Amino acid sequence: MNPENLRQLTVSILGIDSVGVQRTAVMIPEGATVELVPGPSADDRMVDVLWQGRTLAVFAEDLFQRGKGVKSVSA
Repeated sequence: MNPENLRQLTVSILGIDSVGVQRTAVMIPEGATVELVPGPSADDRMVDVLWQGRTLAVFAEDLFQRGKGVKSVSA
């Protein structure tokens, strides 16, 4: 886990969980820490993050405006 890819949310944001063709909206709560999943994106407005073992698509603007960088990872 790279601390540079971690963001702690200062406000809840909406995530989209995709399983096959089924999509489900998920609220990621304030205070949650998510990990940005590096890689190509089909849409510059959305990025993938890992949260509670799930990969969710979130709006990049939400993630960077409503989250702050995490300085270090505790074991």
